[in-house]
Amino acid sequence: MDKVARGTSQLYPSIPHWGSLAIGGVADRDALDHAARGRAAQQSIETMTRRALKYHGPWTALGTTFVLRRLNTLSGEACNSVETYWKPMRAAVGGMVLRGPPFSTDADPISEASSRMWAECSRSMRSICEQRGIFYLHVLQPTLHDPGAKVATKKEIAVGGIPDTWKRGIVLGYPRLRALGAELARNGENFVDASDVFRDVTTTIYIDNCHFREDGNVILADRITDEFLKKYPAR
Repeated sequence: MDKVARGTSQLYPSIPHWGSLAIGGVADRDALDHAARGRAAQQSIETMTRRALKYHGPWTALGTTFVLRRLNTLSGEACNSVETYWKPMRAAVGGMVLRGPPFSTDADPISEASSRMWAECSRSMRSICEQRGIFYLHVLQPTLHDPGAKVATKKEIAVGGIPDTWKRGIVLGYPRLRALGAELARNGENFVDASDVFRDVTTTIYIDNCHFREDGNVILADRITDEFLKKYPAR
Protein backbone atom coordinates (compact mmCIF):
# COMPACT_ATOMS: atom_id res chain seq x y z
CA MET A 1 0.00 0.00 0.00
CA ASP A 2 2.88 2.34 0.74
CA LYS A 3 4.23 1.92 -2.81
CA VAL A 4 0.85 2.75 -4.33
CA ALA A 5 0.65 5.82 -2.08
CA ARG A 6 4.00 6.84 -3.57
CA GLY A 7 2.58 6.41 -7.09
CA THR A 8 4.20 3.07 -7.93
CA SER A 9 2.73 -0.33 -8.72
CA GLN A 10 2.45 -2.66 -5.74
CA LEU A 11 4.17 -5.32 -7.85
CA TYR A 12 7.38 -3.29 -8.03
CA PRO A 13 10.20 -3.62 -5.46
CA SER A 14 10.69 -0.97 -2.79
CA ILE A 15 11.11 2.38 -4.54
CA PRO A 16 13.74 3.86 -2.16
CA HIS A 17 15.99 0.87 -2.89
CA TRP A 18 16.03 1.00 -6.69
CA GLY A 19 14.34 4.14 -7.98
CA SER A 20 17.42 6.37 -7.94
CA LEU A 21 19.34 3.77 -9.94
CA ALA A 22 16.62 3.71 -12.58
CA ILE A 23 16.34 7.44 -13.14
CA GLY A 24 19.73 8.79 -12.20
CA GLY A 25 18.64 10.84 -9.18
CA VAL A 26 18.15 14.58 -8.78
CA ALA A 27 21.20 16.83 -8.73
CA ASP A 28 20.04 20.25 -7.51
CA ARG A 29 21.63 21.55 -4.31
CA ASP A 30 18.62 21.19 -2.03
CA ALA A 31 18.04 17.60 -3.11
CA LEU A 32 21.71 16.74 -2.64
CA ASP A 33 21.64 18.31 0.84
CA HIS A 34 18.73 16.06 1.83
CA ALA A 35 20.44 13.01 0.35
CA ALA A 36 23.65 13.86 2.21
CA ARG A 37 21.81 14.28 5.51
CA GLY A 38 20.05 10.95 5.00
CA ARG A 39 23.31 9.19 4.19
CA ALA A 40 25.04 10.81 7.19
CA ALA A 41 22.28 9.50 9.46
CA GLN A 42 22.68 6.01 7.97
CA GLN A 43 26.44 6.13 8.58
CA SER A 44 25.84 7.24 12.17
CA ILE A 45 23.54 4.24 12.64
CA GLU A 46 26.24 1.91 11.33
CA THR A 47 28.94 3.50 13.51
CA MET A 48 26.83 3.49 16.66
CA THR A 49 25.78 -0.13 16.13
CA ARG A 50 29.40 -1.26 15.73
CA ARG A 51 30.48 0.64 18.85
CA ALA A 52 27.56 -0.66 20.90
CA LEU A 53 28.43 -4.24 19.99
CA LYS A 54 32.15 -3.68 20.53
CA TYR A 55 31.65 -2.28 24.05
CA HIS A 56 28.75 -4.62 24.93
CA GLY A 57 26.23 -1.80 25.21
CA PRO A 58 23.20 -4.09 24.65
CA TRP A 59 24.26 -6.24 27.63
CA THR A 60 22.77 -3.80 30.13
CA ALA A 61 19.26 -2.39 30.46
CA LEU A 62 20.55 1.19 30.53
CA GLY A 63 22.83 0.65 27.56
CA THR A 64 20.09 -0.99 25.54
CA THR A 65 17.65 1.83 26.29
CA PHE A 66 20.15 4.51 25.31
CA VAL A 67 21.29 2.75 22.13
CA LEU A 68 17.78 1.97 20.89
CA ARG A 69 16.55 5.50 21.62
CA ARG A 70 19.43 7.01 19.66
CA LEU A 71 19.09 4.52 16.80
CA ASN A 72 15.36 5.23 16.51
CA THR A 73 16.08 8.97 16.35
CA LEU A 74 18.73 8.51 13.66
CA SER A 75 16.46 6.18 11.71
CA GLY A 76 13.71 8.78 11.74
CA GLU A 77 16.12 11.46 10.52
CA ALA A 78 17.33 9.22 7.69
CA CYS A 79 13.80 8.33 6.59
CA ASN A 80 12.67 11.96 6.62
CA SER A 81 15.67 13.09 4.57
CA VAL A 82 15.26 10.31 2.02
CA GLU A 83 11.55 11.01 1.65
CA THR A 84 12.23 14.72 1.12
CA TYR A 85 14.86 13.81 -1.48
CA TRP A 86 12.36 11.62 -3.26
CA LYS A 87 9.69 14.29 -3.73
CA PRO A 88 11.44 16.24 -6.51
CA MET A 89 12.66 13.00 -8.02
CA ARG A 90 9.11 11.71 -8.43
CA ALA A 91 8.04 15.05 -9.84
CA ALA A 92 10.86 15.02 -12.38
CA VAL A 93 10.13 11.61 -13.85
CA GLY A 94 6.96 10.34 -15.47
CA GLY A 95 5.97 7.34 -17.55
CA MET A 96 6.42 3.74 -16.55
CA VAL A 97 9.90 4.03 -15.02
CA LEU A 98 8.59 4.64 -11.52
CA ARG A 99 4.89 4.09 -11.95
CA GLY A 100 4.87 0.69 -13.65
CA PRO A 101 1.85 -0.96 -15.28
CA PRO A 102 -1.68 0.30 -14.52
CA PHE A 103 -2.84 -0.47 -10.99
CA SER A 104 -5.80 0.16 -8.74
CA THR A 105 -5.50 2.59 -5.84
CA ASP A 106 -8.21 0.80 -3.83
CA ALA A 107 -7.01 -1.08 -0.76
CA ASP A 108 -8.51 -4.52 -1.49
CA PRO A 109 -7.12 -4.93 -5.05
CA ILE A 110 -3.72 -3.72 -3.85
CA SER A 111 -3.68 -6.28 -1.04
CA GLU A 112 -4.95 -9.07 -3.28
CA ALA A 113 -2.30 -8.47 -5.97
CA SER A 114 0.52 -8.08 -3.42
CA SER A 115 -0.45 -11.26 -1.57
CA ARG A 116 -0.74 -13.26 -4.77
CA MET A 117 2.69 -12.02 -5.89
CA TRP A 118 4.08 -13.13 -2.49
CA ALA A 119 2.74 -16.64 -3.06
CA GLU A 120 4.01 -16.83 -6.64
CA CYS A 121 7.47 -15.69 -5.55
CA SER A 122 7.48 -18.42 -2.92
CA ARG A 123 6.67 -21.04 -5.55
CA SER A 124 9.55 -19.76 -7.68
CA MET A 125 12.00 -19.84 -4.76
CA ARG A 126 10.91 -23.35 -3.86
CA SER A 127 11.50 -24.52 -7.44
CA ILE A 128 14.94 -22.94 -7.56
CA CYS A 129 15.92 -24.57 -4.27
CA GLU A 130 14.61 -27.99 -5.30
CA GLN A 131 16.65 -27.89 -8.48
CA ARG A 132 19.75 -27.29 -6.36
CA GLY A 133 18.91 -29.90 -3.74
CA ILE A 134 18.28 -27.21 -1.11
CA PHE A 135 15.60 -27.75 1.54
CA TYR A 136 13.12 -24.87 1.41
CA LEU A 137 11.14 -23.84 4.50
CA HIS A 138 8.85 -20.80 4.18
CA VAL A 139 8.00 -19.11 7.50
CA LEU A 140 5.46 -16.30 7.89
CA GLN A 141 6.85 -14.15 10.70
CA PRO A 142 4.72 -12.21 13.20
CA THR A 143 4.29 -8.45 13.12
CA LEU A 144 3.11 -6.06 15.80
CA HIS A 145 0.10 -4.63 13.95
CA ASP A 146 -1.46 -7.94 12.92
CA PRO A 147 -4.75 -7.92 14.90
CA GLY A 148 -4.85 -10.67 17.52
CA ALA A 149 -1.22 -11.71 17.04
CA LYS A 150 -0.09 -10.18 20.35
CA VAL A 151 -1.38 -7.79 23.00
CA ALA A 152 1.04 -4.88 22.61
CA THR A 153 2.74 -3.49 25.70
CA LYS A 154 3.08 0.25 26.29
CA LYS A 155 6.72 0.10 25.20
CA GLU A 156 5.81 -1.71 21.98
CA ILE A 157 3.12 0.84 21.18
CA ALA A 158 5.66 3.62 21.75
CA VAL A 159 8.28 2.19 19.37
CA GLY A 160 6.00 0.45 16.88
CA GLY A 161 4.47 3.39 15.04
CA ILE A 162 4.17 3.02 11.25
CA PRO A 163 2.48 4.94 8.42
CA ASP A 164 -1.23 4.31 7.97
CA THR A 165 -0.54 2.74 4.56
CA TRP A 166 1.67 0.11 6.19
CA LYS A 167 -0.87 -0.62 8.90
CA ARG A 168 -3.69 -0.95 6.36
CA GLY A 169 -1.54 -3.33 4.35
CA ILE A 170 -0.95 -5.55 7.39
CA VAL A 171 -4.60 -5.62 8.46
CA LEU A 172 -5.77 -6.58 4.96
CA GLY A 173 -2.74 -8.59 3.92
CA TYR A 174 -1.94 -10.95 6.78
CA PRO A 175 -5.24 -12.89 6.59
CA ARG A 176 -4.58 -13.32 2.87
CA LEU A 177 -1.01 -14.45 3.50
CA ARG A 178 -2.21 -17.07 5.98
CA ALA A 179 -4.81 -18.35 3.52
CA LEU A 180 -2.34 -18.45 0.63
CA GLY A 181 0.26 -20.09 2.88
CA ALA A 182 -2.22 -22.86 3.65
CA GLU A 183 -2.77 -23.24 -0.09
CA LEU A 184 0.98 -23.50 -0.65
CA ALA A 185 1.16 -26.19 2.04
CA ARG A 186 -1.66 -28.16 0.42
CA ASN A 187 0.36 -28.13 -2.79
CA GLY A 188 3.41 -29.61 -1.10
CA GLU A 189 5.35 -26.57 0.08
CA ASN A 190 6.93 -26.58 3.53
CA PHE A 191 5.06 -23.55 4.87
CA VAL A 192 4.90 -22.53 8.53
CA ASP A 193 2.49 -19.90 9.83
CA ALA A 194 4.41 -18.42 12.76
CA SER A 195 2.39 -15.20 12.84
CA ASP A 196 0.81 -16.32 16.13
CA VAL A 197 4.03 -17.29 17.92
CA PHE A 198 3.75 -14.36 20.39
CA ARG A 199 0.02 -14.66 21.00
CA ASP A 200 0.41 -15.71 24.65
CA VAL A 201 3.45 -13.55 25.39
CA THR A 202 2.73 -10.62 27.72
CA THR A 203 6.23 -9.12 27.96
CA THR A 204 7.80 -6.61 25.57
CA ILE A 205 9.07 -8.42 22.48
CA TYR A 206 9.17 -5.86 19.66
CA ILE A 207 11.78 -3.11 19.26
CA ASP A 208 9.84 -1.62 16.33
CA ASN A 209 6.90 -2.78 14.21
CA CYS A 210 8.47 -6.06 13.03
CA HIS A 211 11.83 -6.69 14.74
CA PHE A 212 12.31 -8.40 18.09
CA ARG A 213 14.40 -8.37 21.24
CA GLU A 214 16.66 -11.35 21.86
CA ASP A 215 13.97 -13.27 23.76
CA GLY A 216 11.59 -12.79 20.83
CA ASN A 217 14.21 -14.11 18.41
CA VAL A 218 14.65 -17.17 20.64
CA ILE A 219 10.90 -17.87 20.73
CA LEU A 220 10.64 -17.60 16.94
CA ALA A 221 13.84 -19.61 16.40
CA ASP A 222 12.51 -22.43 18.60
CA ARG A 223 9.31 -22.55 16.54
CA ILE A 224 11.25 -22.60 13.27
CA THR A 225 13.61 -25.29 14.56
CA ASP A 226 10.73 -27.54 15.63
CA GLU A 227 9.04 -27.17 12.24
CA PHE A 228 12.33 -27.67 10.38
CA LEU A 229 12.98 -30.96 12.16
CA LYS A 230 9.41 -32.14 11.49
CA LYS A 231 9.52 -31.34 7.80
CA TYR A 232 13.13 -32.00 6.87
CA PRO A 233 13.30 -35.24 4.89
CA ALA A 234 15.15 -38.18 6.40
CA ARG A 235 18.58 -38.72 4.88
